[in-house]
Amino acid sequence: CGVLHPRTSSCLAACAIAGAGTFRKTFPLYMSMSLVPYCVFNLRRALKNPTATSRRALLGAIRSTCFLSAFVSTFQGVVCLQRNLSSQKKDHGLLYMLAGLVASTSLLIEKKSRRSELALYVMPRALDSLFLTLTQAKWVPSIHMGEVMLFCACAGGLMHYYSREPITMAPFLRSIIGQVVQSLLLISPTLL
Repeated sequence: CGVLHPRTSSCLAACAIAGAGTFRKTFPLYMSMSLVPYCVFNLRRALKNPTATSRRALLGAIRSTCFLSAFVSTFQGVVCLQRNLSSQKKDHGLLYMLAGLVASTSLLIEKKSRRSELALYVMPRALDSLFLTLTQAKWVPSIHMGEVMLFCACAGGLMHYYSREPITMAPFLRSIIGQVVQSLLLISPTLL
């Protein structure tokens, strides 16, 4: 644990410090990510009732920041717990997968509507990480331009749901894709 938290010998204190540090660093980002969509997509409502808009954005930012802070603290806590319980000097790779799985329960802090958006963000990265791990272990061959193919598959999936089942998408995501599609149609009406 000395490498993971060299400033303190207490694993519990280190988890609290990691969570607080994550909160302090990410709150401004989440605050802007919460406030900007309210102002851009609901400008009239934001101008009509700025207090309610600010309050809603603040609560959303606090909730999202708590989720990320809890994830970081829990992940570090699971790693420290295993190191304290085990006599092995080297961590097994599965430890980090287990820590990620346990830490992912912090997703329950987020609103249900945001969970699907986060899944859309995390899933491609998880698949990419899995593929890199399998490639390094030589269980699957390396694929030239694999990242581009993965991006195309994910973008294709989003466009499929946008055109066939838009109600299943988060409203914010559906709105963003709609704006991109509309701007492309303005540039080239024969595109579709």
